Amino acid sequence: MKKKYNIFKTVKFRITLLYIALFAFSFVFLFFFTYHLLNRNLIRGVDERLKLSLRRLEERYLVAGDNKFYAPFKNVPDNIILKASRIVDGLSLRFVKTEDLHQQKYYVFLGTTDRMIYEIWISLNGVLFKVNGVELSPEIEFLENEFENEAQYFGTDRIYFMMISPEGKILANSELDTWGKLKNTPFPNTLHGKAESYVLTLSYDKIKTRVLNHRLPDGNTLQAGIKMDEEERFLDYITVIFLGLLLITLILSSACSWFISHRAMAGIKRVAATANNIGKEELDSRVSVGNEGEEIRELVDSFNQMLIRIQTLIREMKEVSDNIAHDLRTPLTRIRGIIETTVNGRAEKDEYRQMCGEVLEECDRLVTIINTMLEISQMASGVTELNRENVNINELLEQACTLFSPVAEIKNITLDLQIPDDYPVFYGDKIRLQRMIANLIDNAIKYTPENGKVTLSLSLEDDWIFITVEDTGCGISAQDQELIFNRFYRCDNSRSLPGNGLGLSLALAIAKIHNGEIDLKSSLAKGTVVRVTLPLFTNN
Repeated sequence: MKKKYNIFKTVKFRITLLYIALFAFSFVFLFFFTYHLLNRNLIRGVDERLKLSLRRLEERYLVAGDNKFYAPFKNVPDNIILKASRIVDGLSLRFVKTEDLHQQKYYVFLGTTDRMIYEIWISLNGVLFKVNGVELSPEIEFLENEFENEAQYFGTDRIYFMMISPEGKILANSELDTWGKLKNTPFPNTLHGKAESYVLTLSYDKIKTRVLNHRLPDGNTLQAGIKMDEEERFLDYITVIFLGLLLITLILSSACSWFISHRAMAGIKRVAATANNIGKEELDSRVSVGNEGEEIRELVDSFNQMLIRIQTLIREMKEVSDNIAHDLRTPLTRIRGIIETTVNGRAEKDEYRQMCGEVLEECDRLVTIINTMLEISQMASGVTELNRENVNINELLEQACTLFSPVAEIKNITLDLQIPDDYPVFYGDKIRLQRMIANLIDNAIKYTPENGKVTLSLSLEDDWIFITVEDTGCGISAQDQELIFNRFYRCDNSRSLPGNGLGLSLALAIAKIHNGEIDLKSSLAKGTVVRVTLPLFTNN
C-alpha cells in the first residue's frame, strides 16, 4: 500500500518555511533599524530647529531687541574664546560677532553673570580692546512680538514659544489658542533646576509635542514646543510602505524558497526514484547527475558507486554460486561413484579401506575449498582479526623459497631469490603473509614449463614494500587478466591442472586486509609478473 504523501512533513516544506522565517526576520529587523534611525534623525532635526529659535530669542532678549546680529562661536579660535571667558569671574559667553572699528577687526563677545551682561572686544590677534558691563535688566514686553514673529515662520498652530518664571508662571508667550490647556498649565520649579538646556516630550490634544527648555541668566526659562504630527505622519507612511513591502517580500520569498528547495531536493528525489527501481530488480538503474550542488553530486556519485558495488556483488555471488556448484559437484560425484562402485561390486575389506581413504581425501578437498571461501569472504568484509607482529620480510621470502625448492627441482625450474641486505620489518599477520607468498610462488611454478625460471624479488621505495614474483610460463591473455582474481575463475589453459581457482583470490584478500594491493602483467608465451604492494609500518 502506497504511503500517503504529507507535504507538511517534507524537507522541502521545512526548508521553505525556514527561508520564509529568515526573510521575515531580516526584513523586520531592517525595518526596526531603519525606523529607529529615521525617528532619531527626525527628532535631532526638530531639536536643532528649536535650539536655533531659542538661541535667536535669547539674543534678542539679552540685547533688549537691539539688532546686534550676534552668532554662535563659529570659526573663532579656541585661545580667543578662552581669553574672553577669563576676563570676568563667573562669565558665561553667549554669542559673538565681528565689528570693524578704526580700520581694525574685533571679536565682540556677549556674556553674562548672575546680574550683569558684558560686551568684550578682542582683536583678531588676541589683544583685549575694551569691556563694557551693564546690569542685566532685559525687557520682557517686546518678547510677545518676537515670539509671534518666530512662530509665524513655522505656523502658530504647530509651534509655540513662551517664557516661564522660576515660580512656573508664564511671563510671555506666542499664540496658544490652538494648544488646548497649555496656556493654563502650571510648570513646576524642577523645570528650571538644570543649568543647561534639556528636552521633554509632552502630549497635547493627543499629538506628540517635542519641547525644549533653555534657562536664561536671570533665572527665567525660554520654552519652545513643536508638534510632531508631520514627523509622525512620515513615520506612519514609512511603516505602511514597509508593511506592504513585507507582504510582497513574504509572497516572493515563499515562491523563491519553494523553487530553491525544489531544486535542492531534486537530486534526493532522483536517488529515491532510483532506489525504488532497484527494489523492482532494475539493477542497471543509475541516478543522473544534476546541477543542484557539490553535496548532491557527491551523494549521487556515492549512491551510484554503491549501486555498482551491489551489482558487482550480486554478479559475483551468482558466479560464485555457479562455480561452487561446479567445483563441489565434481568431488561429490567422485565420492558417489567410488561408493557405488565399491558397494555394487564384490568388494573385499581392503577395497572398502581404499574407498574410505579416497572419500576422506575428497572430503578434505571440499573442506579446504569451503574454508578458503569463508576466509576470503571474512577478509573481504573486514571482520577478520589479524594476529599482527613484526615480520622479517627477507626471512619470509627465504623460507618460501626453501619450501618450494624441491617442487621447482622436479620440473628443473630455476628459483631465483633477490632480496636487499637491509631487511624491512613489516607489522602484519605472519601466517597469512606466508600463505599469500606461497600461493603466488605455487602458481608461478605450476604454470611454468620445464627448464623455466621463477624469480622472487623484494624492493623498497619510500614507505612501500614491493614483493615481485616473475615467471617464464605460459602467460595470461588480456581477457583473462581482468577476471583472474575472481573466485573460482580458471583460465582455459589451466583447467587441466589441479586447483580450485581460489589461490589468487585469497592472495588479493590477504594483501588488501594489510592495506596493500596486487597487480599483474602478463604476455602469452612469455610469462607473468605479479607484484604485491604493502605499506611499510611497524608497531613502534
